[in-house]
Amino acid sequence: MLLKKRNIIIDSLIILIVSFSSIIFGQEQTGGTPEARALELRNLLDSIEGISEKPPRIHLTKDGYLRFIMAPPSTYFAVEPANSKTPEEVAGTFLQRWRDLFVNESPTVTFDVIRIKTSDSRSYVRFQQTYAGLKVKSAQMIVQVNAAGGIEAVISDIMRDTTELDTGKVSLNPSIISSTITKLFPCVGRLMVWEVESITVMGSSRIT
Repeated sequence: MLLKKRNIIIDSLIILIVSFSSIIFGQEQTGGTPEARALELRNLLDSIEGISEKPPRIHLTKDGYLRFIMAPPSTYFAVEPANSKTPEEVAGTFLQRWRDLFVNESPTVTFDVIRIKTSDSRSYVRFQQTYAGLKVKSAQMIVQVNAAGGIEAVISDIMRDTTELDTGKVSLNPSIISSTITKLFPCVGRLMVWEVESITVMGSSRIT
């Protein structure tokens, strides 16, 4: 009875998410859309092990990405394959499987483990997001792993849409154009300025 009730709650939740996404973003359902993520979220919720009368806690961004999710009390999200042993392996396997729920598909985006803290049979694995090998400032994710090797909760504060970076619309190499040089250095000769189309600012580049 409890299992049936849980399925009804989850189905109702997914219907609401899909319906809201369709209203806001249109009816097209292709890979990478909020609708597609909502359907993938259904698969994640189906992986819950255990029974609880309470529904999972979910918080989505306005674009339909998963910002926070917590399994109901006394349950957890199962991780496959089950041979993931350490908390780091469990969290990494979970993130690899469900990463499209958190960030758009981009081969330049990675997540590196920077800290693991264990307390009261639970481990908290903290990931740092990187883009093209550069750390994304203040972009981290914490995955809570229980003693059974399941995921109890995930909270993420990361860069989710990397489309403009992937397409080159936004560059990782800041530059100063000639007009800016003229404003900063009015004493520079006009001829010299016009010979310089773009000057790349040297130094360590970071995403802010």
